[in-house]
Amino acid sequence: MNRQLWLVKVLSVFMLLFSVMLLSRSHPTLADSGSRPDGPRAEGEIVARVYYNDMADIEKLVDYDLWEYNNLQEKYVLVGMNADIYRRLQAEGWRLAIDKEATEAMNSVTQLDTFNGGYRTTDEIYAELAAINAANPTLTELIDYGDSYCKEVGGCTTPAGH
Repeated sequence: MNRQLWLVKVLSVFMLLFSVMLLSRSHPTLADSGSRPDGPRAEGEIVARVYYNDMADIEKLVDYDLWEYNNLQEKYVLVGMNADIYRRLQAEGWRLAIDKEATEAMNSVTQLDTFNGGYRTTDEIYAELAAINAANPTLTELIDYGDSYCKEVGGCTTPAGH
């Protein structure tokens, strides 16, 4: 099988995983625009709705944790932040509202008892892919693409010597 076909299949699986994840979550409700950035974590990590006037305003937010979600009807984007960033954006004149459901979803993901604070191990990813394949055998197919280049050549060394 050629690499392009494999890449299309892998991307399809990841798109399926992403779609399932999105469909399993309810749409965030509008938080009170007067909400304070008191997120559930001690560090104050929150997700806020940042309202804009036109699409060009969004470019001013590229240095922040801008999520892909963009509500075109109500004209807001979701931004992950802490209390300091919330206050900074507020001082710059942005209209903000804490999105409680998105904040809870973000914090529940980052608090998982998994490798490296939320990243899954390779075995966990394989297990999840196998479970999705078992649940959806007519929609998915697991394909072994083969070994990585580094594995084929007996290992690789990073620039730092690892």
